[in-house]
Amino acid sequence: MGKFQIKDYNFGELAQLYYPDRMKHNAVQLFRRELVQTSALCKALQALDYKGNERVLTRSQVRVIVQHLDDP
Repeated sequence: MGKFQIKDYNFGELAQLYYPDRMKHNAVQLFRRELVQTSALCKALQALDYKGNERVLTRSQVRVIVQHLDDP
């Protein structure tokens, strides 16, 4: 895979990048769970108006996710 690009992502699209071996629905569930259970990441996302049910993640939100979880 090439260098990961920081941009706006559909939530499911980014979830599947982090969990490529899972079906989309399962990848989304696992990704949401990881975002909530990683407390520093959760707080950083909340500071960027993340509510937990977004369909699109902004470039800023993606940047914070990558800082905490590394590139997918």
